[in-house]
Amino acid sequence: MAKKAKPSPAALPSVERLVGDAALAPFCEAFGRPFVTDTAREVIAEARARLLAGKDIVTDADALAVQVGAHIETLMAPSLVPVFNLSGTVLHTNLGRAPLPPEAVAAMAAVPDLERALLLDVVADNWLQGAEQVGARAIHCGHRQLSESRGGEVLAAGYNLRCFTVNDGIRAKTLLDWGVQGIITDYPERVP
Repeated sequence: MAKKAKPSPAALPSVERLVGDAALAPFCEAFGRPFVTDTAREVIAEARARLLAGKDIVTDADALAVQVGAHIETLMAPSLVPVFNLSGTVLHTNLGRAPLPPEAVAAMAAVPDLERALLLDVVADNWLQGAEQVGARAIHCGHRQLSESRGGEVLAAGYNLRCFTVNDGIRAKTLLDWGVQGIITDYPERVP
């Protein structure tokens, strides 16, 4: 009986084909096409490496799209854990906020026009409540979890929006196109 030939790397779908799969459309909407494209590249590179190492892999575009989606879900899963703030420091966990210490309240009263920002890793559904609680006029958030629709919601509510740590020029341009007013990066030369 003849051995079944293993597929070659050419059997893998293109990144564009994979990102265009209907199964990834909700991820593109939620997290932006550049992020989904980067994740698809990672999944295809891993599949190519496994294939070249002689391992059996799935080369079907639909199955790889499911893998990309699963990888994105893993990356986007909340990583915050509940904590107790016993230091008196303002702490935001997306699960609740610690009370402002009297010194912070006094400092805010002394300089009422100084813009305060709420620092969030994930702009969760309760972001507005948190911003109002601390008197913020801006939201500073992690860029990977920011979708165009959530960014639009922040901007429509009249808040300034800045993202950190954006080290990819394409992602920075996408965020700026969405209306993000500031990019925090380790590589300013990459930001358009």
